[in-house]
Order: sequence, then C-alpha cells, then structure tokens
Amino acid sequence: MALLHVHFFSHVLGRHTGMNVLLPQGEKGPWPTLYLLHGLSGNHTDWIRYSRLERYARAYSLAVVMPDGGRSFYTDMAQGPGYFTFMSQELPKICEGFFPLSKR
Repeated sequence: MALLHVHFFSHVLGRHTGMNVLLPQGEKGPWPTLYLLHGLSGNHTDWIRYSRLERYARAYSLAVVMPDGGRSFYTDMAQGPGYFTFMSQELPKICEGFFPLSKR
C-alpha cells in the first residue's frame, strides 16, 4: 500500500485543504474506493494512526480517501464553508482526477 499526503485547493471551500490516501500497489485501477470521515475532535490522520486500516485495505485491494473535514459536522454552513457540497460533489471529482478510482 502507498500512503499519500495530498494538499490541494478546493473551490467550494475557498481554501487549501488536505487528505490522506491509501492506494494499492502493484495492481491496476480503477480501484474500489472507501471515503472515511473523521470525528469532531480528530483530523484526516486519525484512521492511519489509530486503526488497522492499512491491513484491511490491503486485504480487499481498496483505495481509501481520508479528507480533512475540520470541525464542520460535514454540513453546508449558512455563514461558512460548504463542507457537504465539498465532500459529496467536489472531492470525488478531484480524487478521480488524481487517481484511477472506481466511480461506483
């Protein structure tokens, strides 16, 4: 498995943000993809640091995307960024542009 730390600009959020991505090595895509969101007090590094995620992803040849959601509750805010729109629309398109991920 390859672990990538990706920093990019989000037009929806209006700022740079980041994500960790686990990718299978030695296999051609498109890979089935799992998007994992962290809890309120965490960040996009939690799944790698506090779980056996890499072992599970390797067993199933999964690509895993772990975006930074800040303390947003993953919602579109009336007076702030649109995290739901970012997570549900922009992020999958960005990831599919960067990596050979399955669209299913």
